[in-house]
Amino acid sequence: MKQDIDVAVWSDLGNEFTNDLCHKYFTRYYRDLLFILATNRGLYGDHPEHTSIKIRKDLDMIYNRFQGYNSTNTLVVTTTPNLMEKHSRNDLKVPEYSPANLDFGVDPGMAPLIKYMKGLLMVQRESGISDITRFINAK
Repeated sequence: MKQDIDVAVWSDLGNEFTNDLCHKYFTRYYRDLLFILATNRGLYGDHPEHTSIKIRKDLDMIYNRFQGYNSTNTLVVTTTPNLMEKHSRNDLKVPEYSPANLDFGVDPGMAPLIKYMKGLLMVQRESGISDITRFINAK
C-alpha cells in the first residue's frame, strides 16, 4: 500500500465504528494508515451510530499537519459530499455500504474504486502529472 499511495481515514462514523471498520478493511495494513479520524457525531444531531452523515471535512487542517499534501494531490473517497464547498472538489463519491458488510466481495463500491485508483496511478505515473484534481472531477 505504501509504495503507491498514502491512505488515511476520516470517517463520518463514531470512534468505535471507525476503528472497527479500519481494522477489518485494512487488516495487516492498518498500521500503514497516515491517520484515522472519527467524527464527533454529537455535533451533527442525533443519528444512529452506524449510518453515514454529511460532515465538514476541513482539509486545510490535514494539509497543515501533514507536509506535502494539498488540494492537488488529495482524493477523498466518500459516500456523502463534504459540507465544506471549498474542499468538495476533492470528493470521489462511492456507493454507501453497511459496516455490517465488511467483505470486499459484498461492498458494491470497493471493486470499482480499486480499479479507478489503479487507473489513476497509471495515468499519473505515465504522464508525470502531480495535480490529480482534473481526474477526480472527470469521474
